[in-house]
Amino acid sequence: MYYAVYMKIKFTANKTTNYYYWLQALSGWDNPNNDIEVSDDVLLRAIVSLRESLERAPNPRSVLSELYTSRITTSEALEIQQLVQPAEEYFDRIWALNKDILFTKQHDLQHVDFNAYDRTIQSIVQFLDAQFDTTKTYTTQLLINDKNSHAVGHALRNTNYTLVMPDVSNKETAQSNTLMTVMHEYIHHVEFSSKITRPILKNAYEKYIGNNIDSPAGHDWQSMFVEALVFSLASKRIGGLLRPLIYDKPSPSVEEMKPGFMRRVSRNDLTTYDVINWVALHIVVDIEEYLSKGKTFDQGIADKIGKTYKEFYLTLSR
Repeated sequence: MYYAVYMKIKFTANKTTNYYYWLQALSGWDNPNNDIEVSDDVLLRAIVSLRESLERAPNPRSVLSELYTSRITTSEALEIQQLVQPAEEYFDRIWALNKDILFTKQHDLQHVDFNAYDRTIQSIVQFLDAQFDTTKTYTTQLLINDKNSHAVGHALRNTNYTLVMPDVSNKETAQSNTLMTVMHEYIHHVEFSSKITRPILKNAYEKYIGNNIDSPAGHDWQSMFVEALVFSLASKRIGGLLRPLIYDKPSPSVEEMKPGFMRRVSRNDLTTYDVINWVALHIVVDIEEYLSKGKTFDQGIADKIGKTYKEFYLTLSR
């Protein structure tokens, strides 16, 4: 049964959020092998303090979420806030150069009619058997992005916030690329509220991957299985379920994408996200069929994700 969701998404372009995101990126805290290449002593102290605090924190991503959302509740986040404050002036120039671009994107996105996606989002909520609170307002914090970079995002778990670097290029598809990224992260929040997806995906992982195939560097299998599911619903590369609504084009088929994908396999220039999109592409038709019949996510789709990963890493990539 369909009922209106009336998606509530608020867009903000906040200097403080951008400062913390910039600083954590410079710190390379999640890759201890990265060198910190900063010469100024004040900025270097702030970066090292942030990195060391996050390395000590039991849940560093949760601490970062507190900083990004300005909802400081733990001693770790409060400590970082105090330690890095002296270096914020170094971010002032970067913010001054980019803030107007972000404010323009904020204006454009806030005027998108998200009610146009109500029916599809409701079908996704039902498909994932999610306990998703559609009355909440979800805040998307816009982050500075390079003109040559893609739109990317992060959904902050246990919050109603997402971070999105919008596509700020001059491409005709820039707004659609950003919008697809916003929707992808929104759907992550929907998936977070499902009690069925993770156990079912774990079963497929144990059945087809287990200890037989190492995850690619910088990734873990749990996130790769979840991302394949969410990419099948919203992806800049393959479109997924939302492609017709956002790009006004149908999703490509496996047969249409396979020649180009195999050429990249032969050249050995695939990223892990290319592989995840390839796997996601294989389940788009299945999901469309499930939604048309009112069925929920089950082991059949999860197994197809596992089989396709296994086929790629044990056959196609060798």
